[in-house]
Amino acid sequence: MAALFAAAGCGGGVEVQPEDYEVLSFREQLAEVELGSYSVPVPITIETTDGLGRDNRLQFRFELFALVSPRDKPKAEECLARQQGQLRDTVISVCRNSTVDDLLDPQLSNLRSRMLSAIQPLLENVTPKRMLVTRRMTEPL
Repeated sequence: MAALFAAAGCGGGVEVQPEDYEVLSFREQLAEVELGSYSVPVPITIETTDGLGRDNRLQFRFELFALVSPRDKPKAEECLARQQGQLRDTVISVCRNSTVDDLLDPQLSNLRSRMLSAIQPLLENVTPKRMLVTRRMTEPL
């Protein structure tokens, strides 16, 4: 068997170049659609040792973007311009109904997922691929 492989050779002949392979784009090109800057006071309850909770507030500031296909960007911007008030109400509602852990999570995974689900109906026929939260800051009120 070894003689058969040795006789056949193991690589001589045609040299394959990297450009001979089809290049696949593993990262889809996405365009950012600005959804606005937000400063949302979020009510939180802190448990105390005496069993009585205190109601404090946390200020959550951030900028929000939807990532969409480049061909859908104009359509998304048009939809959002018409729905600006509803968009702001939706974003504020999602933030206020989030847990403190979700707001303080470095990746904001749960918050971004809930934002995506809540904002999707406002974009009509455009499907955002993901949400991007930048310039995030949390501070007590």
